[in-house]
Amino acid sequence: RGMKDVVMVGHGVGGMIAVQAAPHLPEPPKRLALIAGLIPDKNRNPLSRLPGPVRKKFSTKLNLGKVWGKDVRLPRSFVARYLCNGMEVAEVTRALGFFGPLPARLMETSVDLPLSELPCPVSYVILDRDRLLPPTQQVAMARMIPHVEMLHLDSCHQAPLHKPVEMGKLLLDFSD
Repeated sequence: RGMKDVVMVGHGVGGMIAVQAAPHLPEPPKRLALIAGLIPDKNRNPLSRLPGPVRKKFSTKLNLGKVWGKDVRLPRSFVARYLCNGMEVAEVTRALGFFGPLPARLMETSVDLPLSELPCPVSYVILDRDRLLPPTQQVAMARMIPHVEMLHLDSCHQAPLHKPVEMGKLLLDFSD
């Protein structure tokens, strides 16, 4: 749509979507920024990258959704423990309003990401207090991307809500 010097940002499973989309844009992004971006192994689904207890909780919820014929929401306790750990109770309560139903089909679909065909530099932001995608897992996923720049932010998975100023500064740095 005529935009120039775009920095494409993908957070969590949105990282996988950004990696898929970047090579297909009419004008390549200036940079691809992945914030704890979920990068499954070749021909695996996003759920495969989650730690066992987290994957079990997601799978249980997704299976219930199949039975009910609709996507389902994560319980508040799960969001507080795995997505918003370290945030104040009031912040978690506010954050709950931002969480929609789980995208079941997306989480269970196997993908083959074009990691060697990315048309721009890639920065991967490792969230050091993330319980959904532990930092060691984030580093492993980032290393799958050729010539990736790895940065760290001391935050839980919901960094844009937990550390909005720090996240904003980091994203602005990508636009330079």
